[in-house]
Amino acid sequence: IPSLNALQEKYPNQLVIVGINMAEKIPAIKQFLQKTEILFTILLDSDGAVLKKWQVYVFPTSFLISPQGKIDYAVVGAVDWLQEDIIKTIESMLKANVPNHPS
Repeated sequence: IPSLNALQEKYPNQLVIVGINMAEKIPAIKQFLQKTEILFTILLDSDGAVLKKWQVYVFPTSFLISPQGKIDYAVVGAVDWLQEDIIKTIESMLKANVPNHPS
């Protein structure tokens, strides 16, 4: 969560970060969110339907998705989102997804 918060701060107008919580009860989620600063949206997948559809079997699993809905990058397990190689990947994706503007 801290590195996702930092990533959201680094690219506030370029990335949309969404966390999906699976099968926890709302009171437990609210209690966690009161204790933990999270700078991105958390959604609830109460029945596991999203995880099944995305074929997520390991937690955490993360995806970087292009504006066109294509999975450009996936990570299984915990990761420091500010690692140099990941930042290079993100910046490359951001450049690739900038619309062409006529001169």
